[in-house]
Amino acid sequence: MMIKTVDHVQLSMRADDTDAMRDFYLDVLAMIEVEKPHALEARGGFWVKAGMMNIHFGVDDSFVAQKKPHIALGTDDLDDLAARFEQRNLAVTWDTKIPDIRRFFSVDPAGNRIELMEVRQ
Repeated sequence: MMIKTVDHVQLSMRADDTDAMRDFYLDVLAMIEVEKPHALEARGGFWVKAGMMNIHFGVDDSFVAQKKPHIALGTDDLDDLAARFEQRNLAVTWDTKIPDIRRFFSVDPAGNRIELMEVRQ
């Protein structure tokens, strides 16, 4: 037996962050919202998808954002994405510590750290 893929990643947020998080992941990152199963709707939160990558956002009102753990999302136009962040006054912290990898870090509205990196074709 061997693990073959990651089905989804779950990130936490407070219920009050739902609208801002939807705006960020749907509008800024251009992800697509996926309908949650009816049995899970009462829990709050929402699910998004980009290609084969799924992220589930769960409500946890005791959530406290961490400084180190993060997800890394790949894009084929990192400069355009950085400009979109800057137009919305979102943090863009470029990192050049790994040779040959273009990337920057930011945070989503709930405070989850995210890494945005250039995917080479």
